[in-house]
Parts: sequence; structure tokens; C-alpha cells
Amino acid sequence: MASIPGWIYIIIGVAIAIYSKLLVKETGANPFLNIFFYIGVAFIAVGLVKTIFKRSKKDKPVNEPHTPVQQKQTQQQKPVVQQQTQNTPGIVYCNRCGAKHYSNSNFCHLCGSRLPK
Repeated sequence: MASIPGWIYIIIGVAIAIYSKLLVKETGANPFLNIFFYIGVAFIAVGLVKTIFKRSKKDKPVNEPHTPVQQKQTQQQKPVVQQQTQNTPGIVYCNRCGAKHYSNSNFCHLCGSRLPK
């Protein structure tokens, strides 16, 4: 599920706060409508926090494995990978972890290393 960006929260918060103040101005001093103003302010605060503290994808290292346990290949496993690449056209195997990929893939989806062409 995708995360909602911070700027969406800010826009919604501003809209709620302005609309609630306009309703209070038109209808009189109804204290119940002031709650919506504070809800709008809360949305703005959440949006600012999400915008300020959002993590960029540049912080994530490319060569780090995505799985907690990475199996090391032994010398016996490497010839098996080379045999499999010769038998199956359109499939590429990762030299680092041995995962299968289509030949148009550039990086391994398990360990992140560059795939052979």
C-alpha cells in the first residue's frame, strides 16, 4: 500500500481549516465547528512532519542485500548457475546470490547487485 505524501495532508488541512472558519463566520459562533478548524491544523502538522522527515531513496545503499540472511555461493554452486544459463534462453542468474531474472533485468531483486548481460 502506498504512503500518502505530506503535501496532500497539508492541502487537506488548509482546506478543512479555511472551510470551517468560513462556516463559523456565516453561521455564527458555533463552538462545534471550531473542532474542524483544529482537525485541519492537525492535518497541516502531520503533513509538515511527513514532508520534513521523509526518507529519500538515495539514503538506501544499492549493494546491501534486501534479505536479512544472504547465502554465500560455494565453488560447487557456480558451475550449476552457468549450466542453467546455457539451457534456458531469456533467463539470467545473479552471480552473487543465484536468483533467477529475465534477461532484460539490470539489477538483482534479492541482493541488488548488477546482473551479467
